[in-house]
Amino acid sequence: MVDNLRAVLVSLLLGLPFVSTRAAPDSQPSAPAQRRAEDRPRLVQTPSDDPTLQTVEDPRVRRYVIPRRVVWRSPGATVESTQALLSAGRGQVTLDHGSPCVLYEGAGVLVDFGQELRGGVQIVVGRMKDQTPTRLRVRFGESVSEAMSNIGGAKNATNDHAVRDQSVLVPWLGTLEIGDKGFRHSLCHGWASGPTAWLSEHVLGISILEPGGTKIRIAPHLGDLHWAEGSFPLRQGLVRVRHVRQADGSVKSEVTAPEGVEVVR
Repeated sequence: MVDNLRAVLVSLLLGLPFVSTRAAPDSQPSAPAQRRAEDRPRLVQTPSDDPTLQTVEDPRVRRYVIPRRVVWRSPGATVESTQALLSAGRGQVTLDHGSPCVLYEGAGVLVDFGQELRGGVQIVVGRMKDQTPTRLRVRFGESVSEAMSNIGGAKNATNDHAVRDQSVLVPWLGTLEIGDKGFRHSLCHGWASGPTAWLSEHVLGISILEPGGTKIRIAPHLGDLHWAEGSFPLRQGLVRVRHVRQADGSVKSEVTAPEGVEVVR
């Protein structure tokens, strides 16, 4: 899983992201040991009747980032006023909100922030007819393809160290902030390598069914592509595939697999 996250898919309502950054110190420490000490949380005593009560000071500063574009929306008339997601909000619900983004049941919208973030999303919910909390699904992704794909599978995106696909209950006429671990910026992963793995599994449709790659499945998803081809490395050698859409809409596949690899279609 690549953790340079920059896209979020919200099903059923709207949101604005927030990012957590560390506040700049008044003076720059001169030694590495001093810098490490500056980064450590500090225990401070709170004004309270209980002298033993302590809290941890958070050096981070919260800033809210406005999405740059709406990448995708549910087809048809299930989504209204998506441009409202691209303007700065007030951070709280008001009764005089002019043109909010409206998503009907089962609808979704995908927004892109145009940069790598670490943070979460603020969801501001306006008035609804039934005046009760509602449940919606929020998915984070380092790319559009990851935000649009389901989690699961041996090499697919997961919820292990960063919850990127979740169902949450949001208040009626209220605000909720979630996913402070959903947006993560990590430099320990291959840059821009996520799309390659995603295209191999979801477009070329190559997935490993048994350990060691002795059994694989080929199930292409061309979408509106006319053709797609590529290779997939196994310890036995390269699997080569080519998919071509036929005039009747069907897909003809040519698969070459090394000896000892069973191919299931």
